[in-house]
Amino acid sequence: MPKLIYVATNFDNYRRARQFITFFKSFGIVPSFDWTPFADRIYTNNLPRETDHDELGRKAVFEVAGLKTCAYLMVILPGGSGTNFELGACYSRFANHPEATHQLPITILDETPFGSLVSFHYLSDIHYTRSVAMAIARVLKHFGVSDLEIAAADYSEL
Repeated sequence: MPKLIYVATNFDNYRRARQFITFFKSFGIVPSFDWTPFADRIYTNNLPRETDHDELGRKAVFEVAGLKTCAYLMVILPGGSGTNFELGACYSRFANHPEATHQLPITILDETPFGSLVSFHYLSDIHYTRSVAMAIARVLKHFGVSDLEIAAADYSEL
């Protein structure tokens, strides 16, 4: 079974998301959908995000598919309206299904200056942290990476 993660953050923060995606790939954890090439193309070509509504709609279909198939959601704050949608979509995958045997693991890494004041970020089944090391360890542990490998992991570039 593939180790699928979805990394959500503010569209303007796509380079940060890409750093985490690259790091996780070194452990065989791959994105269920990588939206960062789209953001890269927008910024590289200095295009307005609203350039092509059809393209945005196609991208959204792939994003939703990624949200439906991921085994883990990592949210990096600051987020935007898309991030809120992604978090809600993943949370509701199991919250609305009492027969579900487990909750989708969600980690929120808060890199905002003052921390989150959003009550939903503090639900008991969401792991909220301001520590990159804690967020990384949580994700790696979920995917079966040993404590020794976690301790040896070089996340200094994150």
